[in-house]
Amino acid sequence: MSQNNNIKLLIIEDHDVVRQGLRMVLETDDEIRVVGEAGDGREIENVMASTDPNMILLDMELPFIHGVALLKTIKSRWPEVKVLILTAYLEDDVVIEAIRAGADGYLLKDIARERLIESIKDTFQGKNTLDPSMTEALFKSIQEPKKRYFKELTPSEESLLEEIAKGKTNKEIANTLNLAEKTVRNYSSKLFRKIRVDNRTEASNYYHQRVEK
Repeated sequence: MSQNNNIKLLIIEDHDVVRQGLRMVLETDDEIRVVGEAGDGREIENVMASTDPNMILLDMELPFIHGVALLKTIKSRWPEVKVLILTAYLEDDVVIEAIRAGADGYLLKDIARERLIESIKDTFQGKNTLDPSMTEALFKSIQEPKKRYFKELTPSEESLLEEIAKGKTNKEIANTLNLAEKTVRNYSSKLFRKIRVDNRTEASNYYHQRVEK
């Protein structure tokens, strides 16, 4: 892979609209050139050969091959290529696994346009980039591991369930967990599907039945 002062970016994201939106936003900057797009990682060898990127914007929730597995392959085959994760999900264990696999940065999709462009440039220059909303949660998860009641959930999902069980609104939860309110709604929907409940009341009951035993 060739290296120069211009960022040659490959976007790997399974949603067509998101890929197109990212391309439109990023190509407004003179230093960034989107050289290719992919909806998953099944043809990563061919995609890398045909696009010759020096940086990849990678989603974690991909079909067929999970983002972490794909990240490991990329860093093993093309270690000089910078990889910046851009995902909708904040899960402590996934973040830590991605960093261990070689991710050069980890951002959430609700990031502002200017901040995304700045983060891409910083990551390309060798700076490790981490979404501000993740910092406190990760440090607490590593330094102060608390008793886990829900082994089927990630630490982030358990924290969200706990806040829901306290009767907090999405806005209050967003302030507590340093997330956007829209992100809290998305996480809550995913959590409800995972624990097979339909609403906040059932989720609260799920929490209290386990914790109060």
